[in-house]
Amino acid sequence: MRFGCRCVHWLGRLISLAELTYGYPTTKYCCPTRSMAPTTLSRKRTSASPSQGLPRFKTFDDLEYDNIYGVWSVVVKVDVKFNADARGETQRFILMDISGSKIEAIAWEPNVQRFDALHSEGQCYTIHRVRFQPNLEEAFHFRSIGHPFECILRKDTTVENFSFPIQFPPFPTHLMPFHDVYRRPNMTFVDIAGVVVHRGELEHIGKVPYREFTLMDTRCNLLVVGVWAAQLNKHALNWSLAYADNAIVLGTMLKNNKIHGNIESSDHTVFNFNPIHPETLALQNLRHRVATGAMDLRFVRRYIENRWAYLATITKESVTNVTSSKPTIT
Repeated sequence: MRFGCRCVHWLGRLISLAELTYGYPTTKYCCPTRSMAPTTLSRKRTSASPSQGLPRFKTFDDLEYDNIYGVWSVVVKVDVKFNADARGETQRFILMDISGSKIEAIAWEPNVQRFDALHSEGQCYTIHRVRFQPNLEEAFHFRSIGHPFECILRKDTTVENFSFPIQFPPFPTHLMPFHDVYRRPNMTFVDIAGVVVHRGELEHIGKVPYREFTLMDTRCNLLVVGVWAAQLNKHALNWSLAYADNAIVLGTMLKNNKIHGNIESSDHTVFNFNPIHPETLALQNLRHRVATGAMDLRFVRRYIENRWAYLATITKESVTNVTSSKPTIT
């Protein structure tokens, strides 16, 4: 065995000497061990460089202020895709991660067209090299949802299709309490859940069907939800039974209307009736008390009457302003 190893060693040295003497390679006549060694030693390890590797993954609930100085990777589902603004300078997305937490993502020019083509509503993606920055409502003009951070889609951000068999949650994890909805800026979106305690009359506003439902949370706070034609027709049977059965309604992407004191359905709203959600379990006891008549609901009637009185003053003020703004003909 030792004699064979020495023969191979000396054979390799003779081959090297022949290459140096005659100037042509002789590896095709011998064992390929000599040709593999230089190739392996001279190979560059590009994956070992930390600057060229992919960033670490992050979930939206784990964000901290120290994370705004780095780049991250996220696995998300495009919950809502807004249209770009009139000038095409910015476009916004509502992203949901695998834990059910939502955040707003923003793309600026010249990356708007690229991300508009890469993202489709309802699809799942793995997005690399994104940044996060604080979402300060007093410093920025408009934000769609309430979250202390927002996601920035940059020039070097890459998007890949997420094909792993992981099911995203059907509902967002965090639902906004009713007392926080009142503090949200006008025309922003909220996700809520409550028990139906009142159903208004069917109206036609500009020939469009519209109906209001009053919801109650576990603190007996009331919130009026205005449902427009698209959602009324889509869930016609569910809405018919919602008031009779005092159903639990979970609504996402409802637009806050501070002028009229309610929230309204939008093009991105999704309603779910009697869903299984951690925050709707506490509403089951409230629903049972309302359905059995164990709770006095006269305060609901007073709340609705006071709101209609408030809307009457708004209507009078708007009519007065329109009348006073008309030019006087002499």
